[in-house]
Amino acid sequence: MDATEFQYVPLDRSSCGIRLLRFLPNSAFFDCALETYMIDECPPYIALSYVWGTDEPSHEIRLNNRVFLVRDNLWHALSRLADQPSWDLENKQVQYFWIDALCINQKDLLERGHQVDLMGLIFSRAYMAIAWLGLAEYESDLAMEIPGPNLLTLDEEDRAVFHQNYSRYDMERCIEDLLSRDYFSRMWVVQEVLLARDIMILCGSECRSWDELSTYVAKRNYPINYPLKPSIPNAAQALITARNYLRSKLYPRLSLDSFLMRFGAGKCSDARDRVYGLLGLMRATCQHSTTLQADYTISTVQVYCRAMEFMQTEKILLPGDPSYCQEVSTVLANALDLPQSIHQSINITSTIAFHFRYEIQISGGCGFSELLHRCILPLEVICNIELTSPFDYDAKYEEVIRKLDFFPVDDNPKMWSEFEETLRYLLAIWSSYISLDPKMEQIPLNLPLDKQRHGKIWVTYQRLLHNFQLLVGRGLVLKKLQ
Repeated sequence: MDATEFQYVPLDRSSCGIRLLRFLPNSAFFDCALETYMIDECPPYIALSYVWGTDEPSHEIRLNNRVFLVRDNLWHALSRLADQPSWDLENKQVQYFWIDALCINQKDLLERGHQVDLMGLIFSRAYMAIAWLGLAEYESDLAMEIPGPNLLTLDEEDRAVFHQNYSRYDMERCIEDLLSRDYFSRMWVVQEVLLARDIMILCGSECRSWDELSTYVAKRNYPINYPLKPSIPNAAQALITARNYLRSKLYPRLSLDSFLMRFGAGKCSDARDRVYGLLGLMRATCQHSTTLQADYTISTVQVYCRAMEFMQTEKILLPGDPSYCQEVSTVLANALDLPQSIHQSINITSTIAFHFRYEIQISGGCGFSELLHRCILPLEVICNIELTSPFDYDAKYEEVIRKLDFFPVDDNPKMWSEFEETLRYLLAIWSSYISLDPKMEQIPLNLPLDKQRHGKIWVTYQRLLHNFQLLVGRGLVLKKLQ
């Protein structure tokens, strides 16, 4: 290793320490210093929001007098920032910057997770965030030069000059092109934009406040006789709308499921960041616990299992609403790029272990017929087995386990253990249900539950049997599967 290559001094992960960067004066090269502060004791700083890019780091800068390589887009951003190393904001000289690629040791997975958990605080406490959109192009210069948040404030003469200089076609094209940049579809930008107090947009040498741009593209600020609102790309529109929404005092508290639905398709190089990139936002806008943390030492399957368990534990997902649980589960699996086979196997185990097991406990057996069908039907489809005629539930149990042999047991042993136990319970009841045995005498003898080890489930099961016997006695049992 090159003796001049920069080496990070480890951060104390038991505290809330972060690194801040400042440009050293009178330097022809990008000479920067990294300094460590507790987040509650930081000097005023600017947080940089930008796109990493896919190129390999190739541009040299110096951190604490040691060589450090950065990617192309960050190099251009640093060039722009170095032109103005100190920002005069409300009579304060802001000389410090927080830039993730420089202020986090990206090779240290534990530090990376620790700092990602702090990113919500980092951006919400920054004096300002700078959104670097990249180098200038004709369309971007034109878009950044468009005046003011409200054209109605222009007098008649100025408005006539404005319409003469900017045709409808130019207006629509330049704004759409600017908001189509990769920046707006990047996953990490979501919490950076939504949590920042103030945002300044930089594109090439031009600068514009975020609020001016978002107000300008809002339809309500166009004069009646003004050309139609430009076609705003979905990702940019979602960010603009969400920031306005969260900054109002009328929004309801949102949780992880809501953010996944809106932003779960954001672009990132690591699929886990589609969950981790929302944690700071979730902590800032909801009252749920912070037990879900960024951990880059675990697989995407483990992230899926932890996120689902978190939403179930926090009662974001409820057993009484399986269709919504399925919708969130699919969005989360797609966000994490899980193969369909893995998602299906985890989903059926979750359905049986979560919906069937716990909803039976809550309902005391009432309405269990519908619940049985809800669990059995997907089990038949996913495992390609036949469960519509009487069967030996021990043999069927072994067959289901064989068909789900690709389940990532090591990633979630707790869920798999609960699934195995509850599957026996489910198949035993279903076996007698389809045979419509009024006496139900075989199940208590064969059910693989021990009264002392599983007291609560055993009591619930006895209540279930009693309700089932009443239904059979009254002729109210639902039809068998067709």
